[in-house]
Amino acid sequence: MGIGLALTVGLMACSQEPPPPPPVEDKCPAVGMDVMAGQWIKVDGQKADHTHRFELVSTANEGEEINYDMWYVGGSFTKKRMTGVRKTNDFQFTEVPSAAKKEAYERGEQTLTRLYVQPKKQKCSLRVSVMEVSMTDKGEKVAAKPGFVEYLTFPEGQKLTFRPCDEPLFFGSAAKDHGVAEGQIASLGGSDPVHSFGEAIPVAAWSDTAADGDDACSYDMDLYFDDRPVEGKQSLAAGEAKDGVRQWLIPEWYAPYSGNHHFEVYRYRTCTDGARSLIAVSCVDAVLQ
Repeated sequence: MGIGLALTVGLMACSQEPPPPPPVEDKCPAVGMDVMAGQWIKVDGQKADHTHRFELVSTANEGEEINYDMWYVGGSFTKKRMTGVRKTNDFQFTEVPSAAKKEAYERGEQTLTRLYVQPKKQKCSLRVSVMEVSMTDKGEKVAAKPGFVEYLTFPEGQKLTFRPCDEPLFFGSAAKDHGVAEGQIASLGGSDPVHSFGEAIPVAAWSDTAADGDDACSYDMDLYFDDRPVEGKQSLAAGEAKDGVRQWLIPEWYAPYSGNHHFEVYRYRTCTDGARSLIAVSCVDAVLQ
């Protein structure tokens, strides 16, 4: 090899840049401002607390900056809708109250829940701070609960409900007679939650058939008790429609337990495309005695 050719080859070898390093593996792909949609559960050390959990639902359209709404369970069966506001490093979520609670809040008689949720990559978790918001003569007052709470992704294979109620569920005579159910709504603002416990409680939801969908579709329901699926009580057929009203009756719901309990009926519609779509969640926070 001539001196000139050897020199050229040497210079070419020296000018080649080393290959780029392999990309760093993201060990927490579900943790980040734009990838938090999903279900999360509170943890304390190695112990999970299923009574504190939430689901983040993305509200952004394609091409928009990611934002979320939240379905929050904060220590009881009550599930709260919360709207999210994106900040620089976290999200602020504030409870959306019912009309009655909104009026009570504005009178200073009730508080609303507010959460700040920050992704923490180094721990594969969400760091949550909890606030109580009240209304005073001088405007909104925010009181923070001490410390932070850690949430991890909800474990696979576990089935608990997150979605807040859309409408009431009825017991006894109100489950069998639409007029009785309407009377409870008129006098109580919802269903009567008090009923005797037993092995065969009549439970039902009532719906407007026009709002449910096309008569050619089929309608069924899944049952949940205390936030967990009732074994063998999924995809139950809804009742017949009559005079524009459909009865979603469970004639014998097994609930031989006293105390506070949560009944939920997820109502579904399946049409010609074969897709099963959720219509609404009917529920009642019951007092069984």
